[in-house]
Amino acid sequence: MAFTTPTITPFISTAKTSKDAWLKLHTMYASKSRTRALQLKVELMLIKRENKTVQEYLHTVKTLADEIALIDHPISANDLTLYILNGLGPDFREVAAPIRAR
Repeated sequence: MAFTTPTITPFISTAKTSKDAWLKLHTMYASKSRTRALQLKVELMLIKRENKTVQEYLHTVKTLADEIALIDHPISANDLTLYILNGLGPDFREVAAPIRAR
């Protein structure tokens, strides 16, 4: 208890062991990161290039993927490629088809 901050002390003050305290903290914070990871993955699945340049679009996708990786839910390179290709739109159909085939 001596090493906790005043914001989390009330949450773990009833724990009988340090393991109980860690489990309470894990439960309290893990669900938030899992929710955030799911939210970011949905954004990544639904992202579209629309009126952005390709560079802006790729930067947005990379930012989302990096944020997901930071909370220990990294996206595989293959999945990231599919998300990017799906969001490019019909203007890039001729480029996307051979990449998908590989």
